[in-house]
Amino acid sequence: MQAFISQHPESERVKEANDIIDKCRAKLEQKDFENARLYYNLRATNPLYLKAATITFNILMNTYPDSQKSDEYKLYIIRSEYEYATKSLEDRKQPRFEQVVTDCNDFIDRFPESKLKTEVQNYLDLTNNSLKALKNEQAKKTS
Repeated sequence: MQAFISQHPESERVKEANDIIDKCRAKLEQKDFENARLYYNLRATNPLYLKAATITFNILMNTYPDSQKSDEYKLYIIRSEYEYATKSLEDRKQPRFEQVVTDCNDFIDRFPESKLKTEVQNYLDLTNNSLKALKNEQAKKTS
């Protein structure tokens, strides 16, 4: 379709070709979303699926930067990273929780009007509490 549009920019069918491209792109986006969500849903079988979900949702956001669902994709990233951090070894928790904080702040900056902002704020609060608890544990160990 793109080749047709390039070769015949004055054609009366350019709008129709663009509509077909948009529909195909929406179908591909939905397929990619379902693939990413599959990793997230498989997290109970193996925590490494959480890492895979994070990577796949990041790819999804980069592939479809103008998507109407970008805030939902970012929330899945936050959920995956938070759960992955909670299941991590003690020495790896802090940097992983810090990544969750970074992504929560990025969400709040990029999607200030999102209906999902409350849930992201909850994850931010949980993560900050987890970081404080980790720092308290580290202080007790060094004392």
